Amino acid sequence: MRISTSMLFDKGVASIQQQTADWIKTQQQVSSGRRILTPSDDPVAAARVLEVSQSQSLNKQFDVNTGTATSKLGLEDSILNSIGNLIQNAQTTAVYAGNASLTSSDRAALATELRSNYQELLGLANSTDGNGQYMFSGYKGDTRPFGETAPGVMAYSGDEGQRLIQISPSRQIPVSDSGSSVFQQIKNGNGTFVSRAATTNAGAGIVDPGTVSDPAKWNAGSKDYSIRFAANTDVKPSSNFGTGAVAATINNAAAWSASGSGLKIAVAAGAAVNTFDYTITDLAVPPHSFTFNYDTTLAPPVTVNLDGTLGTINAGISLDLTGVPLPGDGFRVAANGVVVNSPASPKTNGGTVAVTAGIVDQAAWNAGGKNLLVSFAGAGAPFTFTVTDTVSGANTTGSYTPGTPLTQSFEGADIVFNGTPVAGDSFVVAPSATAGWTYDIINNKTNNSLLTSGASGWSSNWRTYTSGQTIPLTSQGTEPAFDFGVSTKIEGNPAGGDQFTVKASQNEDLFTTLHNLITALEAGVGTPAAAASYQNNLNLAMTSLSNAQTSVLTVRAAVGSRMKEVDSVKSTGEDLQLQYQQTISGLQDLDYAKSITDLTRQKASLEAAQQSFVKIQGLSLFNYM
Repeated sequence: MRISTSMLFDKGVASIQQQTADWIKTQQQVSSGRRILTPSDDPVAAARVLEVSQSQSLNKQFDVNTGTATSKLGLEDSILNSIGNLIQNAQTTAVYAGNASLTSSDRAALATELRSNYQELLGLANSTDGNGQYMFSGYKGDTRPFGETAPGVMAYSGDEGQRLIQISPSRQIPVSDSGSSVFQQIKNGNGTFVSRAATTNAGAGIVDPGTVSDPAKWNAGSKDYSIRFAANTDVKPSSNFGTGAVAATINNAAAWSASGSGLKIAVAAGAAVNTFDYTITDLAVPPHSFTFNYDTTLAPPVTVNLDGTLGTINAGISLDLTGVPLPGDGFRVAANGVVVNSPASPKTNGGTVAVTAGIVDQAAWNAGGKNLLVSFAGAGAPFTFTVTDTVSGANTTGSYTPGTPLTQSFEGADIVFNGTPVAGDSFVVAPSATAGWTYDIINNKTNNSLLTSGASGWSSNWRTYTSGQTIPLTSQGTEPAFDFGVSTKIEGNPAGGDQFTVKASQNEDLFTTLHNLITALEAGVGTPAAAASYQNNLNLAMTSLSNAQTSVLTVRAAVGSRMKEVDSVKSTGEDLQLQYQQTISGLQDLDYAKSITDLTRQKASLEAAQQSFVKIQGLSLFNYM
């Protein structure tokens, strides 16, 4: 084969150029530390490096996000801690406010301190993050969440949203909580139900938060009940309570026989001092009566002739009045002309009627004479009854048919009739000599008594009240069966008509709780009823504050859990970052030992090629001519 000079030169130059290119590439790899300088060096590895590098960049962004999340959650936790401290201060104040030795000025000072706490709480609720976004307004970061529309009434302008930050490819974590969940969704009472004294209570009963023994039974009921009190009364057949006496003499037998049913004599206070109004009722059908005034300062006896000369009564009998009676005293002149209910022979109720009564409206009872006379008239069913205030003379009448108990309400008392009366039977309803109370339990949804299954009204079936004794909303003894799985306690002396509700707990915002506590501290405690109301409000505030503290701690626990999760994700991201770096290194990093060896070898080869080319270049036929 003939090798031309041009071919010889071309081949030599091409070899030198190729080896020079290889040597330069190896030199670039050594200087950069990378095996892949262009995708053509290793297309598969280059594609893989690009994919891993993108994942690495995304992971770096997630690392930035976890830092942001940690900062936001840390700020929220700090604010929640301040709120918790504020609630604890209010709890301490409420406990101290229960000290009976405090003066009105002391309580006013406590109220002033709590008003400062109230404003501080409002400021915390409207806190912003480092970017000027409100922390507790949900998704509405630009909207101020809380504003007072009236004293103690706080309007929430945010929503229920939670702002999220992406901290990993598959996890978005909340970095805020709505103001509603932190400040408003707090149950009052014990969390299941709230025991509350009615604002109209006139007595000194204090109710405790109560306990739940069976939540399922409570949830199955109406969850709305009342405990209603009645003050005990003394109900006695009408008799002579004073020292007054009545004696009778028949002076007209024909007129007396025509009357035939006897007389009823009732005593009430007169308009003047030392005088009494005697009402004499002829129990004939229809009954008719005559009222006259008796002055106890007159020399006794005073004779009243009922022989047709007084009013419309022509009974044919004379009555001699002596002594000093009392309002409510009653006498009965039997058909034979004998006074059968004089002090020597008190009336024992001629019929089988039973009269019981309870004071169900203390204010109305106190406004009246606190002494009622119940009398019956009529030859048979239906009987006419009259209930008379023996002090004021006010009265009410009605019809009673034996067989069905009848309740008559008058001047704050519920009077229950049972059995069969006879004309002339009368009873006095007066305050009990020994203070005592009974109570009913009412289903507020139906207004029916749980103790009688009928409409709420005083009944001898009401339970006897003992201060501090547990009141279970569970049937006792012969009561109609019911069981609502809860109980409460009431201490102190309630008044007739006082009520305490037992209702399902409702949401009460923290601002309302603080405002109610402030209002209680600013109210007076000058009467037993006011002192009881004050203590009841303190008890409610303390249970509500305890629930608020629990709610804030629950939110803080959730925030702490998120912070822990962010830390965990951040640690995982750091591990991934290391793995990505190792993967990229394995794909593109240079093997320095091999590359330096290759570089040395390539340099030697290049130098050899250059030297041989020089020698070959010197070959020529002219050198041999």
